Amino acid sequence: MRWTWIVASAVFAVASVGAVSAKTYTGHDVVSTGTAPLRAYLTESAGPNGATHADMWVADGSTVVRSYDVDMTKLLHMIVVSDDLTDFQHIHPVLHPDGHFTIDFHTAHEGLYHVYIDGIAHGYGRQVFRFDIPVGSAKPAAVRHLNPSGNSSRVGPYVVTLDPVRVPFGEIVTIEVHIT
Repeated sequence: MRWTWIVASAVFAVASVGAVSAKTYTGHDVVSTGTAPLRAYLTESAGPNGATHADMWVADGSTVVRSYDVDMTKLLHMIVVSDDLTDFQHIHPVLHPDGHFTIDFHTAHEGLYHVYIDGIAHGYGRQVFRFDIPVGSAKPAAVRHLNPSGNSSRVGPYVVTLDPVRVPFGEIVTIEVHIT
């Protein structure tokens, strides 16, 4: 089986396990193809029925960006993934006139979550930001030291092979993934 993936999605994580008091996070810039550096913010708070309410916005200095270009039929793609990779959600927040995107969602369990947001701010180009959000009693993200492993790895009965392409920081690159 052969899959081609475009590396550029942004993921954006928040919690739904237990009560959530309002907290605001500043996003880490993952991809910025625009001409001006932008900042992203995410405020999480308790939503209805145990959900997490996420309110996010992107700003140029103190000015909130209010206009986005459609990309793959949506204005913003939000990826919510648990650090252990057992919970993955690709969802689409709603844009409001004030430039804020909002959505309510549930997480499967406590733990560290990574939330990516991926959108094309009109006039600024593609912007991808990551937020690291501890859910419940989870600890903040720790530094991970990875050992070189080559471009193939066995996962259960499968062998996953990645193209040996180098991905320069801040660039969008096509990576081929082969699963046999």
